[in-house]
Amino acid sequence: MLQEEERRRAARLPRASVACETGFNWGTSALAFLCASPHTRVRSFDLHGGYRTSQDAHGTPYLDTAAAWLRGRFPHRLNLTLGDSTREVPRLAEALARHGGAPSDLVLVDGGHEFPVAYADMRSFSCAARPGALMLADDCDFGGARAKRGAFLSYRQHLAEGRLEHLAAMNFSSLPPPLDRWGCLARYAHGSVA
Repeated sequence: MLQEEERRRAARLPRASVACETGFNWGTSALAFLCASPHTRVRSFDLHGGYRTSQDAHGTPYLDTAAAWLRGRFPHRLNLTLGDSTREVPRLAEALARHGGAPSDLVLVDGGHEFPVAYADMRSFSCAARPGALMLADDCDFGGARAKRGAFLSYRQHLAEGRLEHLAAMNFSSLPPPLDRWGCLARYAHGSVA
């Protein structure tokens, strides 16, 4: 009876979820993840200095200001790694495999949109995510008409290889074409091979 009560109590407690993303940039998606639940932790990856056009008038990357602001409001819930995601995300996956830790429940791939980078990020995150975790690819449309070519081709390649199961293509804006913004939502396949 005590074990049953403990199981019920544990089921009522919210589990900390982990969101991972490439492309921190201004911190907008990290803010959305952090606001979604008081238990969410975010692992974010971006280049040193962020995206080349994301600097203020003094040349300071918005990335630095945004990260400091988020860390101040969400203490101990944001981990921002600066460097090349094609090297840093595999390091995360290796560390999780070797030492344990919380794998990702949700992945946002919004870093480099060239095929080699987007493909590598989707693949590496599959090793750092729970089986069945959700993956959102930014600038990707399932049909390819409203997508950045590298993101779309990477997504389609992972579907063909059985790593992803397509769930939906979504327009994230209310703007008409060609200003609309699309993304693809998928689930990492159970037992997908890295």
